[in-house]
Amino acid sequence: MMNFLSIDMVATDWARAQFALTATKHRFFVPLTLVTNYYKTKSL
Repeated sequence: MMNFLSIDMVATDWARAQFALTATKHRFFVPLTLVTNYYKTKSL
């Protein structure tokens, strides 16, 4: 039987993995979106 501490650690690890994935996606897609919008409209 799992105790609450190990369940909390699994949830914490999952949350960290989700944060890392989101940060990685934003690192790539936000600048890409800004550049694409700039070239479409020639303004920020």
